[in-house]
Amino acid sequence: MRIKAGYFALAIFGALLLLKVTVQAAPSKGESLLNKGDSIAVYVDAEDFDAIKTAKKGAIVKLKVLENVVRSGEKLINKGDAVFATVTGRSHGGMYGGAGNANLTIDSTHSNAKSKVPLKGSLSIKGKSSTPKTIISVVLFPIGWLIKGGDIEFPEGKNVYKPVVAEDTPVYYQR
Repeated sequence: MRIKAGYFALAIFGALLLLKVTVQAAPSKGESLLNKGDSIAVYVDAEDFDAIKTAKKGAIVKLKVLENVVRSGEKLINKGDAVFATVTGRSHGGMYGGAGNANLTIDSTHSNAKSKVPLKGSLSIKGKSSTPKTIISVVLFPIGWLIKGGDIEFPEGKNVYKPVVAEDTPVYYQR
């Protein structure tokens, strides 16, 4: 009898707890379509640039979405979301005054509901090559290998790129 009363009290206590807990519905998802050829503005910030500067060929680096992507009043991709790019070529400042460069292929981003959006685009960030250094290194051929070119530099004012959507993509978003 005592055990039954304990179970009964436990059941009452559990029921009271359940009444206090409110069930929240999961946010509903909507669906839209990004058409092949739609462009998305992407930028490189200082943090992303440092990752690009240290990356090797084949590494995946992150860029950021510049502005919200909106269709029919619904926000599909949030400003500041990550855009993934692959480093396809990377060289540091070389001998004889040659400039360093980094070539990237922009691959994809995600909607605010985490559906993948394939992108197609590329960008190149170059360092400074010095024509006077190059001329001097050619004239003074034996010591030209001592003269180094500049590595890549942060693209001040030129750090916005516009990759396009690679294929018609249904995009799910949070409402």
